[in-house]
Amino acid sequence: MKKLLYSLAILTQFLVNGCIGTDYVNANFEKLELLNPISTLAIGQTFDFEVKYTNPQGNEENTQITWSSSDEAIAIIDDNGIVTGLAMGQVTVFYVAGNLQESITFFVTEETVLDNSKMATLVGSSGYNASGTATLYMDTNNNIILELSSDFKTDFALGTFIYLANSTEGQQVKSTGLDLGQVTTGGAKTFDVSSFDNSVGINTYSHVVVLCKPAGITFGFGELK
Repeated sequence: MKKLLYSLAILTQFLVNGCIGTDYVNANFEKLELLNPISTLAIGQTFDFEVKYTNPQGNEENTQITWSSSDEAIAIIDDNGIVTGLAMGQVTVFYVAGNLQESITFFVTEETVLDNSKMATLVGSSGYNASGTATLYMDTNNNIILELSSDFKTDFALGTFIYLANSTEGQQVKSTGLDLGQVTTGGAKTFDVSSFDNSVGINTYSHVVVLCKPAGITFGFGELK
């Protein structure tokens, strides 16, 4: 009788959680996000970079941003984040706030082009399988879209969801990531990210995550590059 009750308890846990595993939570939410990256800047033109700073508690706040250029013969940038292209070549702009330093590398050429897409290659995690590619891009209506490729595959449990997140740790993904919805099959899928949160930009999240939502376990992930 005791063995029967024990077996029923294990079965109930699986049905409630859908999957089993262990993850750890990083409580530091500090982030420095460039909202409007570029891939090229035209000679003689200026471009106004926009940055969002999130403090370690996860709250957006206004803070001083320090800007610098790796080569001021190619491009200069002022204290307000306005960059000017001077000569053809590759340059890196650094921006610092709080404890964070980030950078963007681009070319000064004949035209200014926004960098409006990123791609991630999915890999398995926590002993589970995931594969395929995910593309995050801005469409012609300035909406952010996430597309999973036709060869997308993953393991499934009772509640497998696609998230955008800044971590791959399941519980943190579940608590701070953006839930784009449940998936029950592989193959091509499209998510209108802006319909869930219209403040999301190309650089808001660093990873695409396949999450067993009931238990907060990462089945797979890919870094957006």
